[in-house]
Order: sequence, then C-alpha cells, then structure tokens
Amino acid sequence: MNVLFFILLLITESQNSKPEKIVDDFYKWYVEGGYLESKPRIIETSNGGTGLDYNIYKSTHRKMRFADDFIDRSFKVFQNCGEKLAKIPYTEFRKIDDIEEFEKLDCSFQFWQWFGLTMEPYDHHEIGDVIQLSTLSYKVLVHLFWNNSDKIDRSIPVTVELRNRKWIIVDIEVERPDD
Repeated sequence: MNVLFFILLLITESQNSKPEKIVDDFYKWYVEGGYLESKPRIIETSNGGTGLDYNIYKSTHRKMRFADDFIDRSFKVFQNCGEKLAKIPYTEFRKIDDIEEFEKLDCSFQFWQWFGLTMEPYDHHEIGDVIQLSTLSYKVLVHLFWNNSDKIDRSIPVTVELRNRKWIIVDIEVERPDD
C-alpha cells in the first residue's frame, strides 16, 4: 500500500510540475493582470517616513513558484526608489501627484518587470522551446505578443530548476532599468 501511494505521489508531482507548466502558469497570471499585484507598495513607516513594503511582492512571487534567492535579487530594480523614498516624510510624499515627480524618485513603476522594458503590458504569451540544461534545470522560452497578433514581439528565456522535488523559477532574462 505504501509503495502504491509513493508511486502515485511521484506521478502526480511530475505531472503537475513540469518546467514549462510552471512558466506557463506564471505568464498566464502575469499577462492577465498579475503584474498589478506583484509590485511593492509605498507605505508610511513607523517613524512617519516613506518606504516600500515588499510583503505582497514576496508572497505573490512565492505563490507563482519563484525561488527565494531570485526574489531577493529581483528587489534590486526597486533599490533607487526605496533609497529616495526613505528621505521623504510620508506627509510630503502624499502631496506628490505628478508622474514626473514619481519618475524622479525612480518610483513610477511604469515598466512591467517580467516583460522587460516596455511601457505597456503584453496581452498574450506562448511557450516556445524547452531546453534541458541538466537533469535538474531547464530553460523555457516565452514568446510575448501584442493585440492578439501572430507576430512574436519579444522572447524571454526563463530558467527553472528542480529544488526539493518542486520546479521553481530561478531566473527570467529580461533587460532591467539599470542594465
């Protein structure tokens, strides 16, 4: 009985966790509006200052099977914003209503982090090539499209690894604002 349960567990895990499925699930969620949920929030700190709250960012990325070390590396894109916000009292920050002021703070977040440097989100994606890098690592190519076009606008390589019997996203090769 225990052997049968173990075999069923392995079959279920492998069927539900294929590398391309993890990437496809993430980009499906991201294209359909997940990008709105996955940005840090600007908050008032306990001393009346302004800061960034990464809790929602971390939890949504963990839910979408991102590796913790990749989540930590991805914070770098928000570093300038956080440093500039820390110098502004929250009451002063609340008065800012011009997008140019947010841009001066590097806080406009007008880019879509996992689409690369673009001002508009893509409206659909497809999984392209899946390349096995090792027994525990794959690179999955994601094709992004505009306006339900058949023409690929951008392709993004996503690296997925098997860790603790689960496939997780360890890298997304997009250009970033400070690249």
